Amino acid sequence: MILDKLGIFGMGDIESVVMSAIMTGEPVLLIGEKGTAKTLLTKRLSQVLDRKYVSYNCSSANFDDIIGFPMPSADKSEMNFISTPTSIWGKQFVNLDEINRARVDIQNNYFQVIRNRSVQGQKIDGLDYIFATMNPLSYEGTTPLDPALADRFSWTIRIPHFLSLSEVDRKRIVGALSEDDSPLMNEECTGKSTFDSAAKDISLLIDKAKGLYSTIKMNHGKAVLNYVNSLVISLGRDSVMVDGRRAGMLYRNILSLAAIEKAKCAESFNISGVVANAIKYSFPNEAFSDPIRQDVLNKSHENSEIFLHSSNADVLFKLQNAINPIEQFILANEMITKIDNSDFVKIALSSTDKLAGSIKTTHGSEAIMFFLYKNYKQNILECPVDIIYPFLKCVANVKDNHSVQALAVSRVYVENMINKVKEEVNDVPQ
Repeated sequence: MILDKLGIFGMGDIESVVMSAIMTGEPVLLIGEKGTAKTLLTKRLSQVLDRKYVSYNCSSANFDDIIGFPMPSADKSEMNFISTPTSIWGKQFVNLDEINRARVDIQNNYFQVIRNRSVQGQKIDGLDYIFATMNPLSYEGTTPLDPALADRFSWTIRIPHFLSLSEVDRKRIVGALSEDDSPLMNEECTGKSTFDSAAKDISLLIDKAKGLYSTIKMNHGKAVLNYVNSLVISLGRDSVMVDGRRAGMLYRNILSLAAIEKAKCAESFNISGVVANAIKYSFPNEAFSDPIRQDVLNKSHENSEIFLHSSNADVLFKLQNAINPIEQFILANEMITKIDNSDFVKIALSSTDKLAGSIKTTHGSEAIMFFLYKNYKQNILECPVDIIYPFLKCVANVKDNHSVQALAVSRVYVENMINKVKEEVNDVPQ
């Protein structure tokens, strides 16, 4: 692990995300309990990347401390700033420490710095990396970030708590020394002897990932675009609203993380796994409110994952946008030659949780049986069990294979049933 070589232990799960941010220069917000090495991580990264570093304690820093003293030009046509040793000018790696302890008026000044690397329209030349840290909102003295400010961060990374780490990592942390520990003992800080090795590893990884990025985008860009579009729609149905900027960040996060993961190990590269990991760290909601519920995020991901592998995006979007489950089954029947069975099953499964509440269970089961009948003709038992039972588990009046078979082999019943289902569509609550 590269971060281990920096004396940062227990962060293996987020290392690829951190490396993705290092590759792209996208702003990063680190959220974690006190004592979880958030600030130390930013300092060690700046050292190994050989970037001129400054960390501002946002709980006490005024904005003048960051930008220096404003000085109008002689003709008063523009504003210049007199730099100080601690001002942001000339810095290459900036950490806004404890950003949610800053006064609201100070927070507002960070908008342009974080996203545009500028102050009052004046570009901060050479500023490659912007990180910020914060404690959870449950801590006394913290304030929620303005959602618009939180939205400036592409990555929001939850740092693991000490007690959640492995016994090995906990012991390594207990025995480690930072630059601030035991200053009179003259002991070398943990990781110092392996900084050069870490610097080489990071450089090689980033160069390799950048070389792979174009290929990743060419091979997976369109599918990821369709996935993000679907994910945003699905989250919106659960009242999680995602704007265009956040969707764009998510798209770039996935592609950059994919490049890092492929550079690390091409043999184990899996785009679905990359996407599932990327979305965990791509929403800043925890910085100003409650985080997106994991079950909501998981459901939206599962609903959208098929777009990563299917060439029938237009058909699938049409199916997915039919909120009414019965409409989905009827559409699938009409598009049966254009859509893979497995794709339809995944789409349809995303609607089964609506069956009991939004339509009469009888008609829900009839629509399901019609789909299975059309795909497997009269021998419904050829339908794989893992396809049948996810559908049937929420349908009270179809409980076993015998009931399935009885419905499927009755041709007259099925033909009459579909007409009745179509009649029900207009009466189903949306």
